[in-house]
Amino acid sequence: MDQTRTYQLLSQILRVDDPVESVPIETTPFSTEQWKAICHCATLHGVAPLLHRHLAQQTSGLWAPPAIAQTLEAHRHATAHFNLRLYSQLARVLEVFQSGGIPVVLLKGAHLARWVYDSVTLRTMGDLDLLVPKPQLEQAESLLLQAGYRRARHAGGRHRLPDRHQLSPLVKPGAVPIELHGAILRTHNPFAIDLDGLWKRVRPISLAGIETLVLSVEDLLLHLCLHTSYQHGFSQGIRPLYDIAEVVRGAGGQVDWDILVHRCQEWSIQAHTYLPLYVTQKLLGANVPADLLNELKPISADSLDLTPFQRRLLANHKDFSSHFDHLVGVWQWKPKAPPSLLRKIFLTKGKLARIYSPDAKASLARLYTLRFQDLLLRYIFEPVRSSLGSRPKAKHRR
Repeated sequence: MDQTRTYQLLSQILRVDDPVESVPIETTPFSTEQWKAICHCATLHGVAPLLHRHLAQQTSGLWAPPAIAQTLEAHRHATAHFNLRLYSQLARVLEVFQSGGIPVVLLKGAHLARWVYDSVTLRTMGDLDLLVPKPQLEQAESLLLQAGYRRARHAGGRHRLPDRHQLSPLVKPGAVPIELHGAILRTHNPFAIDLDGLWKRVRPISLAGIETLVLSVEDLLLHLCLHTSYQHGFSQGIRPLYDIAEVVRGAGGQVDWDILVHRCQEWSIQAHTYLPLYVTQKLLGANVPADLLNELKPISADSLDLTPFQRRLLANHKDFSSHFDHLVGVWQWKPKAPPSLLRKIFLTKGKLARIYSPDAKASLARLYTLRFQDLLLRYIFEPVRSSLGSRPKAKHRR
């Protein structure tokens, strides 16, 4: 069966809304070969446990052959075993950091698998991503080195140089790799992420009686969107989209969508938030508010074609890179000298497109109109309004 077709069927089965009513799946039973292809695709994308749950609960109205069902069940049991060992390791790591007085925020899978998904058996993981305060990043690494971890060696036998926001992975026999982060994105990026504000909004949770932290639900969604679109350019398959869908499904009632929009504007990440939310809504049926998408939608995004995203999600499709660059202008950022004031105001067309529009055809005049409106709102009208104590009340979208 064609890879793209296999992926379409998998994403339809995994929809978080009613997959039969929303996007009808073929009524003709799948052949054994088709089921093998779907199972293989789910395994590659790290969603085999989710496929097992959907089929076991009959949410898709489909029956898999016994051999396929047994294979998927084995994946789910293996995921459960692996994750339980991982959380046992995490508890010991948290004790080490607690003894050193270092606060820790659980990122991505470490947070999602236990506190967002319905069961720890559903979300596959391969490492632990932990956020610590930047000034304590080196201290955190030192504590883990003392606990028996070592820096992972990369190509050429050399340690990977730190990106300032993330150190080289730390490994230990019998343990999963640990990645320590001082920020949620690599250092040189085009955004205005307020890391201090992010730390002020963290929420406490407990693991095996040990207190730790997770991101607020709005910051969690924004981080997942940035990780999917900016950090990896939709190259990590369907699992990151399902993470977003699960947060919207499980915590959607807790999300203050107005705050999320405001934070997108503050961080200048509208396009990078809109694209993952839009694709997740279309492919997986996530209940993302329509007015939220309209508010975040960049210029000329009315007729986005999902086909390139589906090809990209199948992985290793180099022909997608130019299409995605045109949508959000992503490239690998390298260290540069601090720009002058004029260069901060008068950005290149590529930078303007990254911030304000995914459409490469947007005129420079239109982009600069958006740019000056944004600067006026952020640095003149908002400070004046704040000083007068007349902040507008948020309109809650529930």
